Amino acid sequence: MSGNKIHLLHVLPRFYPGGGIDTFVALACKYLDPAVFDIDVICHEMKQPDYADIVRQRGGTVTEFEPFGLRSVSGLSRRFTAYLADHPAYDIIHCHMANAGFMYLRKAREAGVPVRILHSHQDHYADTWSHAVRNVPLIASARRNATDFCAASHQAGDFLFKGKPYTILRNGVDTSVFHYDAEARHRIRRELDITPSAYVLGFVGRLTAQKNPEFAIRVIADAISRIPNSNAIVLGDGGKRLELKALSDSLGIADRVHIIGEVSNPADYYAAMDVLLMPSLYEGLPFTLVEAQACGLPALVSDTVSREACLSSHVAYLSLSAGEQAWCKALPARLTDKQRESGTEIVKRAHFDQQSSIDALALYYENIIRLRKDESRKHAG
Repeated sequence: MSGNKIHLLHVLPRFYPGGGIDTFVALACKYLDPAVFDIDVICHEMKQPDYADIVRQRGGTVTEFEPFGLRSVSGLSRRFTAYLADHPAYDIIHCHMANAGFMYLRKAREAGVPVRILHSHQDHYADTWSHAVRNVPLIASARRNATDFCAASHQAGDFLFKGKPYTILRNGVDTSVFHYDAEARHRIRRELDITPSAYVLGFVGRLTAQKNPEFAIRVIADAISRIPNSNAIVLGDGGKRLELKALSDSLGIADRVHIIGEVSNPADYYAAMDVLLMPSLYEGLPFTLVEAQACGLPALVSDTVSREACLSSHVAYLSLSAGEQAWCKALPARLTDKQRESGTEIVKRAHFDQQSSIDALALYYENIIRLRKDESRKHAG
């Protein structure tokens, strides 16, 4: 610490709108008191500047490293060593990359960074068996080099930390942004040529194996065959985007499925939807589900998703093994606008709003720093 300020570095895979980790860090950068915290960010992908601008506006830096992989580790290690030499004042390094923590947290330990946090956001090692096998020893090394553990949910924390103590840090949502907006509902529907009376299913998330978007498309196809005037909105991007377009075409629903990609205003699209589908194979605590509830949007969610993300009766769980037709039959009826407007208060009561989240995060950092100071004085004495 220099003066009374805490110098903090976040390390994460990507940093732009559309991901839960990205949004968690962006909210921290937006709302943590700049008189108390100096914040910098290292990421490995930054397609848009929106979140980086938040960091820079408060005087921080955002550095984009090359994509992380075993082939790039040695170069990344050298680059991060040089980075730490140029930025010697960090009190905390908060690593959101469990599989890269072995390098980041070890180098931070060697550089004398006193607080090294490993943050668990998932309850699986990887999407594929080969990556999971690779990640097991890497994550074990990350745990050894961390001084403190935190997690998005008990499910994510129990998975990664294997009985060691950890702190829950909730993924709070910015309720000034995520709330039901009737005007946005009508505007987005007009833009997509969807009628006001249409039943609109939604899918929001990275188009990767973990999120199981093919299952969502098949549920949507069944819904279109059963429910007159049904449409769908898909937000997100990833390696399966072309596959989803092809699947929609083969099922004869391409004209009803709007694959939008990543957007900077997801709350407007939540407003346009009538139900969110989340058939994920696994999740730590999905930010998307909390955002949807803030917007009063009902959701049908796979039973692999943590119950800690269920803040209201608007969320229903169903096994993936039940099949697409059972999911279609379980789709909730549309709520009234009045019921949807209650979403913000539901999120606040559950302490998943941005203010509750930021207050808890600030207290967590301050307590860790205080503990390290006490330990240093004890050793010095």
